[in-house]
Amino acid sequence: MSLIKLVYAQIIMICKPATLEFEKELFEKGFLFVAGIDEVGRGPIAGPIVAAVVVLSKETRLPNEIADSKMLSEKKREYLSEKIKESAIDFAFGEVSANFIDKMGIARANQLAFFEAIENLRKPANYFLTDYFKIPVISSLIQRPVLGGDKLCVSVAAASIIAKVYRDNIMKKLGEEFPMYSWDKNKGYGTKKHYEALRKYGLTKHHRVSFL
Repeated sequence: MSLIKLVYAQIIMICKPATLEFEKELFEKGFLFVAGIDEVGRGPIAGPIVAAVVVLSKETRLPNEIADSKMLSEKKREYLSEKIKESAIDFAFGEVSANFIDKMGIARANQLAFFEAIENLRKPANYFLTDYFKIPVISSLIQRPVLGGDKLCVSVAAASIIAKVYRDNIMKKLGEEFPMYSWDKNKGYGTKKHYEALRKYGLTKHHRVSFL
Protein backbone atom coordinates (compact mmCIF):
# COMPACT_ATOMS: atom_id res chain seq x y z
CA MET A 1 0.00 0.00 0.00
CA SER A 2 1.35 3.43 -0.91
CA LEU A 3 2.00 6.04 1.76
CA ILE A 4 -0.86 8.21 0.44
CA LYS A 5 -3.32 5.30 0.59
CA LEU A 6 -2.11 4.36 4.08
CA VAL A 7 -2.59 7.91 5.37
CA TYR A 8 -6.02 8.10 3.71
CA ALA A 9 -7.05 4.81 5.33
CA GLN A 10 -5.95 6.07 8.72
CA ILE A 11 -7.94 9.29 8.26
CA ILE A 12 -11.06 7.30 7.34
CA MET A 13 -10.58 5.09 10.40
CA ILE A 14 -10.23 8.11 12.70
CA CYS A 15 -13.21 9.97 11.24
CA LYS A 16 -15.71 7.12 11.08
CA PRO A 17 -18.49 7.09 13.70
CA ALA A 18 -18.07 5.21 16.96
CA THR A 19 -19.96 1.92 17.37
CA LEU A 20 -21.95 0.10 20.05
CA GLU A 21 -19.62 -2.90 20.00
CA PHE A 22 -18.31 -2.44 23.54
CA GLU A 23 -21.69 -1.48 24.97
CA LYS A 24 -23.48 -4.44 23.32
CA GLU A 25 -20.97 -6.83 24.82
CA LEU A 26 -21.75 -5.47 28.29
CA PHE A 27 -25.52 -5.54 27.73
CA GLU A 28 -25.20 -9.20 26.71
CA LYS A 29 -23.39 -9.88 29.99
CA GLY A 30 -26.37 -8.52 31.90
CA PHE A 31 -25.36 -4.93 32.64
CA LEU A 32 -28.52 -2.83 32.28
CA PHE A 33 -27.03 0.67 32.30
CA VAL A 34 -23.66 1.31 30.67
CA ALA A 35 -22.00 4.71 30.97
CA GLY A 36 -19.35 6.37 28.88
CA ILE A 37 -17.22 9.04 30.51
CA ASP A 38 -14.75 11.52 29.04
CA GLU A 39 -13.21 14.91 29.75
CA VAL A 40 -12.32 18.02 27.78
CA GLY A 41 -10.07 20.95 28.59
CA ARG A 42 -6.81 19.38 29.76
CA GLY A 43 -4.71 21.56 27.46
CA PRO A 44 -6.05 25.15 27.58
CA ILE A 45 -4.29 27.90 29.52
CA ALA A 46 -7.61 29.29 30.74
CA GLY A 47 -10.94 27.92 31.92
CA PRO A 48 -12.04 24.77 33.73
CA ILE A 49 -11.61 21.14 32.93
CA VAL A 50 -14.98 19.46 32.33
CA ALA A 51 -16.00 15.81 32.47
CA ALA A 52 -19.25 14.32 31.26
CA VAL A 53 -20.90 10.95 31.71
CA VAL A 54 -23.63 9.53 29.46
CA VAL A 55 -25.70 6.51 30.53
CA LEU A 56 -27.22 4.18 27.92
CA SER A 57 -29.48 1.13 28.05
CA LYS A 58 -30.05 -1.54 25.43
CA GLU A 59 -33.10 0.40 24.24
CA THR A 60 -31.32 3.76 23.87
CA ARG A 61 -31.26 5.04 20.31
CA LEU A 62 -28.61 7.63 19.45
CA PRO A 63 -27.85 9.36 16.13
CA ASN A 64 -25.55 7.41 13.81
CA GLU A 65 -23.12 10.32 13.38
CA ILE A 66 -21.71 10.22 16.92
CA ALA A 67 -17.91 10.32 16.83
CA ASP A 68 -14.96 11.82 18.68
CA SER A 69 -15.93 15.44 19.39
CA LYS A 70 -12.61 16.68 17.96
CA MET A 71 -13.60 15.28 14.55
CA LEU A 72 -16.90 17.19 14.39
CA SER A 73 -17.76 20.76 13.47
CA GLU A 74 -19.09 23.06 16.19
CA LYS A 75 -22.53 23.08 14.58
CA LYS A 76 -22.60 19.27 14.43
CA ARG A 77 -21.49 18.94 18.06
CA GLU A 78 -24.23 21.28 19.22
CA TYR A 79 -26.86 19.36 17.26
CA LEU A 80 -25.66 15.97 18.53
CA SER A 81 -25.33 17.23 22.10
CA GLU A 82 -29.05 18.00 22.22
CA LYS A 83 -29.95 14.66 20.66
CA ILE A 84 -27.74 12.79 23.13
CA LYS A 85 -29.27 14.54 26.13
CA GLU A 86 -32.77 13.83 24.80
CA SER A 87 -32.07 10.12 24.25
CA ALA A 88 -29.75 9.06 27.09
CA ILE A 89 -31.03 7.38 30.25
CA ASP A 90 -29.08 10.02 32.15
CA PHE A 91 -26.13 12.39 31.77
CA ALA A 92 -24.16 14.66 34.09
CA PHE A 93 -21.16 16.98 34.23
CA GLY A 94 -18.24 17.67 36.53
CA GLU A 95 -16.37 20.97 36.41
CA VAL A 96 -13.07 21.89 38.09
CA SER A 97 -11.74 25.45 38.10
CA ALA A 98 -8.43 26.85 36.91
CA ASN A 99 -7.63 27.74 40.53
CA PHE A 100 -7.90 24.10 41.62
CA ILE A 101 -5.84 23.00 38.61
CA ASP A 102 -3.06 25.40 39.69
CA LYS A 103 -3.17 24.18 43.29
CA MET A 104 -3.51 20.43 42.77
CA GLY A 105 -2.33 19.76 39.21
CA ILE A 106 -4.19 18.70 36.09
CA ALA A 107 -4.16 14.96 36.88
CA ARG A 108 -5.96 15.40 40.20
CA ALA A 109 -8.30 17.98 38.69
CA ASN A 110 -9.13 15.50 35.93
CA GLN A 111 -10.02 12.80 38.45
CA LEU A 112 -12.10 15.23 40.51
CA ALA A 113 -14.06 16.21 37.40
CA PHE A 114 -14.75 12.52 36.75
CA PHE A 115 -15.86 12.03 40.36
CA GLU A 116 -18.19 15.03 40.28
CA ALA A 117 -19.78 13.93 37.01
CA ILE A 118 -20.48 10.46 38.42
CA GLU A 119 -21.81 11.92 41.68
CA ASN A 120 -24.15 14.21 39.74
CA LEU A 121 -25.90 11.31 38.00
CA ARG A 122 -29.51 10.83 39.06
CA LYS A 123 -29.55 7.20 37.93
CA PRO A 124 -26.43 5.16 38.72
CA ALA A 125 -24.76 3.14 35.99
CA ASN A 126 -23.80 -0.53 36.32
CA TYR A 127 -20.63 -0.28 34.24
CA PHE A 128 -18.34 2.48 32.96
CA LEU A 129 -16.33 2.77 29.75
CA THR A 130 -13.58 5.38 29.84
CA ASP A 131 -11.23 6.95 27.35
CA TYR A 132 -7.90 5.43 28.42
CA PHE A 133 -7.92 6.77 32.01
CA LYS A 134 -8.77 4.46 34.89
CA ILE A 135 -10.95 6.20 37.46
CA PRO A 136 -9.93 5.28 41.06
CA VAL A 137 -13.33 6.09 42.58
CA ILE A 138 -14.92 3.35 40.43
CA SER A 139 -14.31 -0.32 41.18
CA SER A 140 -12.04 -1.94 38.61
CA LEU A 141 -14.70 -4.66 38.33
CA ILE A 142 -17.16 -2.27 36.71
CA GLN A 143 -14.97 -0.14 34.48
CA ARG A 144 -12.94 -0.63 31.33
CA PRO A 145 -10.42 1.94 30.11
CA VAL A 146 -10.42 1.82 26.30
CA LEU A 147 -7.51 3.23 24.35
CA GLY A 148 -9.11 5.60 21.86
CA GLY A 149 -12.45 5.17 23.60
CA ASP A 150 -13.79 8.48 22.29
CA LYS A 151 -13.30 7.15 18.76
CA LEU A 152 -14.51 3.59 19.35
CA CYS A 153 -17.27 3.59 22.00
CA VAL A 154 -20.53 5.41 21.32
CA SER A 155 -21.11 6.17 25.00
CA VAL A 156 -17.62 7.67 25.44
CA ALA A 157 -17.89 9.63 22.19
CA ALA A 158 -21.28 10.93 23.34
CA ALA A 159 -19.73 12.04 26.64
CA SER A 160 -16.93 13.80 24.76
CA ILE A 161 -19.48 15.69 22.65
CA ILE A 162 -21.68 16.97 25.47
CA ALA A 163 -18.60 17.83 27.57
CA LYS A 164 -17.10 19.82 24.69
CA VAL A 165 -20.32 21.77 24.06
CA TYR A 166 -20.77 22.40 27.80
CA ARG A 167 -17.21 23.73 28.19
CA ASP A 168 -17.33 25.77 24.98
CA ASN A 169 -20.45 27.50 26.29
CA ILE A 170 -18.66 28.30 29.55
CA MET A 171 -15.81 29.90 27.64
CA LYS A 172 -18.17 31.87 25.40
CA LYS A 173 -19.91 33.26 28.48
CA LEU A 174 -16.60 34.12 30.15
CA GLY A 175 -15.57 35.72 26.86
CA GLU A 176 -18.41 38.22 27.22
CA GLU A 177 -16.81 39.39 30.48
CA PHE A 178 -13.25 39.29 29.11
CA PRO A 179 -13.60 39.92 25.34
CA MET A 180 -9.94 40.89 24.91
CA TYR A 181 -8.83 37.22 25.19
CA SER A 182 -11.09 35.95 22.35
CA TRP A 183 -12.30 32.98 24.42
CA ASP A 184 -15.38 32.73 22.23
CA LYS A 185 -13.01 31.61 19.46
CA ASN A 186 -10.01 29.96 21.14
CA LYS A 187 -11.95 28.44 24.10
CA GLY A 188 -9.02 29.20 26.41
CA TYR A 189 -6.30 27.54 24.34
CA GLY A 190 -2.96 29.27 23.97
CA THR A 191 -3.30 30.85 20.56
CA LYS A 192 -1.06 33.67 19.34
CA LYS A 193 -3.80 36.26 19.95
CA HIS A 194 -4.47 34.86 23.42
CA TYR A 195 -0.82 35.24 24.41
CA GLU A 196 -0.71 38.73 22.91
CA ALA A 197 -3.73 39.69 25.02
CA LEU A 198 -2.05 38.23 28.11
CA ARG A 199 1.01 40.39 27.57
CA LYS A 200 -1.17 43.47 27.12
CA TYR A 201 -3.89 42.94 29.76
CA GLY A 202 -2.38 40.45 32.21
CA LEU A 203 -3.95 37.47 33.95
CA THR A 204 -7.52 36.83 35.05
CA LYS A 205 -8.70 34.45 37.78
CA HIS A 206 -9.66 32.05 35.00
CA HIS A 207 -6.10 31.63 33.72
CA ARG A 208 -4.05 28.60 34.71
CA VAL A 209 -0.86 30.20 36.00
CA SER A 210 0.86 26.80 36.19
CA PHE A 211 0.36 26.36 32.43
CA LEU A 212 2.11 29.61 31.49
